[in-house]
Amino acid sequence: METYRYIHAKSSWMSAREALQLAEKLAEMGAEDGNIDSYMRQGVYGDYLQQAEELEYGTSDFIATVPLMYMVTHGVDLILKGYMYAGHPQEAPQAPPKLADMLERFRAEFADETVVSEFIDTYIDPDKLPQLFAVYLREVGKDLDDLYKERRFLNNASFYRIIEQYKPYVYTWEDGKRFYQEVLEDLRSVLPVIEALQADIDSEGVPGDKVKALRR
Repeated sequence: METYRYIHAKSSWMSAREALQLAEKLAEMGAEDGNIDSYMRQGVYGDYLQQAEELEYGTSDFIATVPLMYMVTHGVDLILKGYMYAGHPQEAPQAPPKLADMLERFRAEFADETVVSEFIDTYIDPDKLPQLFAVYLREVGKDLDDLYKERRFLNNASFYRIIEQYKPYVYTWEDGKRFYQEVLEDLRSVLPVIEALQADIDSEGVPGDKVKALRR
């Protein structure tokens, strides 16, 4: 049973790392240019392509940033799952609890995991969100609960529908640079921790000292 749980912890953290690395790449581009429209136009986003062409020079549309934020929220969900599996390897195999329940347990049991805790709080607590993201959610009439619910039950078709139903929120490239730099710094603080945790469990599900110390 414990091996099963540790293998799932490793898998969750590996998937979280991959999601956050994708977000890191986009944030890196945005921190340099202030927008990622030119990169996102290479995809197929329906009406978004025309909207992007109509933007004034020096401005960008946050619709292009929605995939980045989905990767970040996806990473948060997977990080929490990893801690639930590794922290309780003796528990019988079961579906992971809902986000709110995982968050409550994480805060109660892993408060000493300060880097991870600060990262998760930043992207779950509305009062700590990067400003541009918080303004965007307010402008489109969404909140974090909406975003996490949508992400949890996402497939390719629903993903594109969600993007298209978000109304545009235009911001300047200078505001974009600050936003992407902030997200980039957050990602680069937490990624080494997640990488170290997943690497501390071998392919057979045997944990090392870092992960063993998480047991509750």
